[in-house]
Amino acid sequence: RSVEPIGGGTSVLANRMEGKTTGIEAWGSLQATGTWRLSAGMLLLDQDLRPKEGSADSNVAAAGNDPNRQFALRSSFDLPGRQDFEIMLRHVSRLPGPEVPDYTAVDARYAVRLLQDFELSLTAQNLLERRHPEFGAAATRSEIERGFFLKLKWTP
Repeated sequence: RSVEPIGGGTSVLANRMEGKTTGIEAWGSLQATGTWRLSAGMLLLDQDLRPKEGSADSNVAAAGNDPNRQFALRSSFDLPGRQDFEIMLRHVSRLPGPEVPDYTAVDARYAVRLLQDFELSLTAQNLLERRHPEFGAAATRSEIERGFFLKLKWTP
Protein backbone atom coordinates (compact mmCIF):
# COMPACT_ATOMS: atom_id res chain seq x y z
CA ARG A 1 0.00 0.00 0.00
CA SER A 2 1.08 3.56 -0.53
CA VAL A 3 -0.04 6.82 1.07
CA GLU A 4 -0.93 9.28 -1.68
CA PRO A 5 -1.47 13.00 -1.00
CA ILE A 6 -4.66 14.35 -2.63
CA GLY A 7 -4.26 18.02 -1.69
CA GLY A 8 -5.25 20.19 1.20
CA GLY A 9 -3.04 18.19 3.57
CA THR A 10 -5.15 15.05 3.02
CA SER A 11 -3.93 11.63 1.94
CA VAL A 12 -5.52 8.36 0.86
CA LEU A 13 -4.33 4.77 0.89
CA ALA A 14 -3.65 3.43 -2.58
CA ASN A 15 -1.97 0.52 -4.30
CA ARG A 16 0.94 2.36 -5.93
CA MET A 17 3.82 0.35 -4.57
CA GLU A 18 5.57 -2.63 -6.07
CA GLY A 19 8.45 -4.85 -5.25
CA LYS A 20 9.66 -8.28 -4.37
CA THR A 21 9.52 -10.03 -1.03
CA THR A 22 11.28 -13.32 -0.35
CA GLY A 23 11.76 -15.24 2.83
CA ILE A 24 11.26 -18.34 4.85
CA GLU A 25 9.39 -19.08 8.03
CA ALA A 26 9.88 -22.33 9.92
CA TRP A 27 8.55 -23.65 13.22
CA GLY A 28 8.97 -26.95 14.96
CA SER A 29 8.23 -28.73 18.23
CA LEU A 30 9.86 -31.61 20.04
CA GLN A 31 8.34 -33.58 22.89
CA ALA A 32 11.72 -34.16 24.59
CA THR A 33 10.22 -36.18 27.47
CA GLY A 34 6.72 -36.91 28.69
CA THR A 35 6.68 -33.62 30.60
CA TRP A 36 9.07 -31.38 28.61
CA ARG A 37 8.42 -29.74 25.23
CA LEU A 38 10.73 -27.58 23.13
CA SER A 39 9.48 -25.30 20.36
CA ALA A 40 11.59 -23.18 18.04
CA GLY A 41 10.93 -20.89 15.13
CA MET A 42 12.59 -18.48 12.78
CA LEU A 43 11.65 -15.95 10.14
CA LEU A 44 14.03 -14.63 7.49
CA LEU A 45 12.71 -11.85 5.26
CA ASP A 46 14.07 -9.76 2.38
CA GLN A 47 12.01 -6.93 0.89
CA ASP A 48 12.74 -4.70 -2.09
CA LEU A 49 9.91 -2.17 -2.40
CA ARG A 50 9.59 0.93 -4.55
CA PRO A 51 6.83 3.34 -5.56
CA LYS A 52 5.12 2.72 -8.89
CA GLU A 53 5.35 5.35 -11.60
CA GLY A 54 3.02 8.21 -10.70
CA SER A 55 3.10 7.59 -6.97
CA ALA A 56 3.73 10.60 -4.72
CA ASP A 57 4.38 8.46 -1.63
CA SER A 58 7.68 9.70 -0.19
CA ASN A 59 8.01 7.18 2.62
CA VAL A 60 8.55 3.79 0.99
CA ALA A 61 10.76 2.76 3.93
CA ALA A 62 7.74 2.76 6.25
CA ALA A 63 5.96 0.16 4.10
CA GLY A 64 8.87 -2.25 4.36
CA ASN A 65 9.89 -1.42 7.92
CA ASP A 66 10.02 -5.01 9.09
CA PRO A 67 12.76 -6.97 10.85
CA ASN A 68 14.64 -9.24 8.46
CA ARG A 69 15.32 -11.86 11.16
CA GLN A 70 13.28 -13.20 14.05
CA PHE A 71 14.08 -16.23 16.20
CA ALA A 72 12.18 -17.80 19.11
CA LEU A 73 12.80 -20.72 21.47
CA ARG A 74 10.28 -21.95 24.05
CA SER A 75 10.72 -24.57 26.75
CA SER A 76 7.57 -25.87 28.48
CA PHE A 77 7.42 -28.14 31.53
CA ASP A 78 4.45 -30.02 32.98
CA LEU A 79 5.31 -30.09 36.68
CA PRO A 80 3.82 -32.31 39.39
CA GLY A 81 0.71 -31.08 41.17
CA ARG A 82 -1.03 -29.65 38.06
CA GLN A 83 1.67 -27.00 37.54
CA ASP A 84 3.21 -25.64 34.34
CA PHE A 85 6.34 -23.60 33.70
CA GLU A 86 7.33 -21.98 30.39
CA ILE A 87 10.26 -19.84 29.39
CA MET A 88 10.61 -18.16 26.01
CA LEU A 89 13.61 -16.47 24.41
CA ARG A 90 13.12 -14.35 21.30
CA HIS A 91 15.34 -12.16 19.17
CA VAL A 92 14.13 -9.56 16.67
CA SER A 93 16.56 -7.79 14.34
CA ARG A 94 16.61 -4.03 13.90
CA LEU A 95 14.04 -2.07 11.91
CA PRO A 96 15.51 -0.01 9.04
CA GLY A 97 13.44 3.17 8.94
CA PRO A 98 12.82 4.71 11.31
CA GLU A 99 15.69 2.76 12.76
CA VAL A 100 14.92 0.74 15.86
CA PRO A 101 17.70 -1.36 17.39
CA ASP A 102 17.47 -5.14 17.61
CA TYR A 103 16.46 -6.69 20.90
CA THR A 104 16.43 -10.00 22.71
CA ALA A 105 13.77 -10.72 25.31
CA VAL A 106 12.98 -13.46 27.79
CA ASP A 107 9.49 -14.13 29.15
CA ALA A 108 8.47 -16.71 31.76
CA ARG A 109 5.13 -18.09 32.96
CA TYR A 110 4.24 -20.24 35.95
CA ALA A 111 0.71 -21.65 36.31
CA VAL A 112 -1.10 -23.90 38.73
CA ARG A 113 -4.54 -25.41 38.22
CA LEU A 114 -6.20 -24.83 41.58
CA LEU A 115 -9.33 -26.78 40.64
CA GLN A 116 -10.53 -28.47 37.46
CA ASP A 117 -11.84 -25.16 36.07
CA PHE A 118 -9.53 -22.58 37.71
CA GLU A 119 -5.95 -21.71 36.81
CA LEU A 120 -3.75 -19.13 38.53
CA SER A 121 -0.71 -17.90 36.61
CA LEU A 122 2.11 -15.40 36.99
CA THR A 123 3.79 -14.10 33.84
CA ALA A 124 7.00 -12.07 33.73
CA GLN A 125 7.84 -10.29 30.47
CA ASN A 126 11.02 -8.65 29.24
CA LEU A 127 13.29 -10.08 31.93
CA LEU A 128 16.62 -9.18 30.27
CA GLU A 129 16.10 -5.42 30.08
CA ARG A 130 14.03 -2.87 31.97
CA ARG A 131 12.58 -1.74 28.64
CA HIS A 132 13.20 -1.89 24.91
CA PRO A 133 11.78 -0.17 21.81
CA GLU A 134 9.96 -2.22 19.19
CA PHE A 135 8.83 0.39 16.63
CA GLY A 136 8.56 4.12 15.90
CA ALA A 137 10.88 7.11 15.60
CA ALA A 138 13.29 7.60 18.52
CA ALA A 139 11.85 11.00 19.53
CA THR A 140 8.24 9.79 19.87
CA ARG A 141 8.30 6.03 20.36
CA SER A 142 7.23 4.33 23.52
CA GLU A 143 9.17 1.42 24.91
CA ILE A 144 7.97 -1.96 26.12
CA GLU A 145 8.72 -2.15 29.83
CA ARG A 146 9.33 -5.17 32.01
CA GLY A 147 6.01 -6.42 33.29
CA PHE A 148 4.54 -8.87 35.78
CA PHE A 149 1.00 -10.14 35.37
CA LEU A 150 -1.16 -12.23 37.69
CA LYS A 151 -4.10 -13.99 36.05
CA LEU A 152 -6.97 -16.10 37.34
CA LYS A 153 -8.64 -18.08 34.54
CA TRP A 154 -11.99 -19.84 34.84
CA THR A 155 -12.91 -22.33 32.13
CA PRO A 156 -16.44 -23.67 32.75
